[in-house]
Amino acid sequence: MDRLSSLLELFRPKTREVELLSGLKNRLDISADSAIGLVHQGNAILKDDKNTHINIGKGDILWITPGNQFELISEQANFQFLCCHLEFGPVRLNPLFDMIPAALH
Repeated sequence: MDRLSSLLELFRPKTREVELLSGLKNRLDISADSAIGLVHQGNAILKDDKNTHINIGKGDILWITPGNQFELISEQANFQFLCCHLEFGPVRLNPLFDMIPAALH
């Protein structure tokens, strides 16, 4: 078993909420949990508070780690982002979040 599988076995994610963000501008606040999202339709820019931009488009998957805030900005009214908020247990005890960036594309 690889290290990631071991961590996911120990800190099993649980779905807390699933939401569909759509339209032109959305705030994505991942404060106490993590989120995995899929761009279902359209293109957008994911922007963090440090003004870092990630271009995303249909079919892209993002993993956003706990404690991060992002803004989804799209010029397309038909933009859709399916977002699944996940709980991994006590975040401060999970070494996985010490090793990965705020957003994985």
